[in-house]
Amino acid sequence: LPHLRSRLFLLAHEMVESEPDDAISWYAVGLWYFTGRRWEESRRYFGKSVLIDSRFGPAWIAFAHSYAFEGEHDQAITAYATALKHFQGSHLPVLFIGMQHLGLKNIGLSEEYCEAAKVGGESDASVWNELGVIAYHKQK
Repeated sequence: LPHLRSRLFLLAHEMVESEPDDAISWYAVGLWYFTGRRWEESRRYFGKSVLIDSRFGPAWIAFAHSYAFEGEHDQAITAYATALKHFQGSHLPVLFIGMQHLGLKNIGLSEEYCEAAKVGGESDASVWNELGVIAYHKQK
């Protein structure tokens, strides 16, 4: 939401001032850059966030998204795989890996990952949407 970007800037600034050693503070800064489509700068702050707390899954996901938005599928897959290790129990990293494989036209691999994402995300419409896109590509 573009109209909230300035509020995000102020919030991130306040968070870094009050809690500079908290991963979520730097994650907020990364989000501000991310919303401005400044992918490389956002990665710098998402990276700082995971240096503070390597188990902070949202920063790993956002880090991977920044590569995905640039069309860097291989780096995105690597980052999502790392997110999977640190964000256990979530189906999202698996789904996002499947989405990247779909972008690379690896339909079979994409389907495997998206089917695996159903295990924890059977009620997530995004999982079913991706499976529908895969079915379309397979002409089913």
